Amino acid sequence: MATLSSWLLDVKPSRAGELQINEELGPRGRRRALIGTAVVTAILAAGLAWVLRRFQVKGQFAPELWRPFRQWSIWKFLLLGLGQTMKAAGVAFVFALGLGIVLAMWRGSSPKRKRIPATIFTEVFRACALVLLIKFAFFQLPKTPGFRGWTLSKYAFVSLVLGLTLYYSTVFAEVIRSGIRSLPKGQSEAALAIGLTEPRAMRLIILPQALRRALPNLFTQAASLLKDTSLGVFVTYSELLSRAKIVGEYGSNFLQSFVVAGFMYIFVVAILTSTANRLQKRQAR
Repeated sequence: MATLSSWLLDVKPSRAGELQINEELGPRGRRRALIGTAVVTAILAAGLAWVLRRFQVKGQFAPELWRPFRQWSIWKFLLLGLGQTMKAAGVAFVFALGLGIVLAMWRGSSPKRKRIPATIFTEVFRACALVLLIKFAFFQLPKTPGFRGWTLSKYAFVSLVLGLTLYYSTVFAEVIRSGIRSLPKGQSEAALAIGLTEPRAMRLIILPQALRRALPNLFTQAASLLKDTSLGVFVTYSELLSRAKIVGEYGSNFLQSFVVAGFMYIFVVAILTSTANRLQKRQAR
C-alpha cells in the first residue's frame, strides 16, 4: 500500500517502510494529484448534471413546487426548527464534552478503579447505534401525563440530548485522550517534579494543553453531532428535519423541502468546519 501511495504522490517511504504524509509532493506527485482531482471533479459534475436533468424531466423545477418558500411564515417555521436543532446540539455538546473530559482523565489514570469503568463505558456506548440510544432513552422515561410538568416535546428533547451525550462523550474522550498522548512526557514529569500530584498535574497542566490541541477535532465532531440531531425525528422532536417534513406535507413538495433543509444544515456545518480548519492552521504555525 505504501508503494502504491508513494508512486501516486511521488513521495519516498521512510526507512521503516511507512509513507510520510507530511512530506512535500514532488513534481510527478503534484501532476498526478492534479489529474486525480480533475477526474473526480468531472465525475461529480457529471453526476450533478444527471441529477438536475432528472429533476427537470420529473418536473421538480416547476414554480408551484417552490412557491411556498416565498412565504416568510414557511421560513420562520423552518428557522425555528433550526433553532431547536442547535439548542439540542449545544446542550448535548456541553454535557458530552464534560463527560468526555472525565472519561479521558480516568482512562489515562493509574488506579484501575477509574481506568476500567471508563474503558468499559467508552467501548460499550461507542459501539451502540445512536438511534437506538435515543429511542431507548425515550421509552425509558416515564410517560405519565403531567409528570413533573413535562410535555411530550420535553421528553423528546431530553431523550435526544441523553442519547447524543452518551454516544459523543465516548468520541470526545478519544479525541481528548489523543491530545493528552500527543504531549511530550516531559510535561507530566516536570509537574510531578515540582510536587504536584498526578490528578492535579493532569487537571492544571496536561489537560489544558490537550484541549487546545484537540480543539479542531472537537469542532469537527461538533459538526457531526449537529447533523445527528436529525435523528430526533424518531422521538417526535420538532427539529429542522421533522419541520421540513411537515412543510413537504403542507405543499406536497417533499423533495424541495428537504433540499432547503439540507442547505440550511450545510450552511451551519460549513461554519463549524471552517472554524475547525482555521484553528488547525493556527496551531500549525
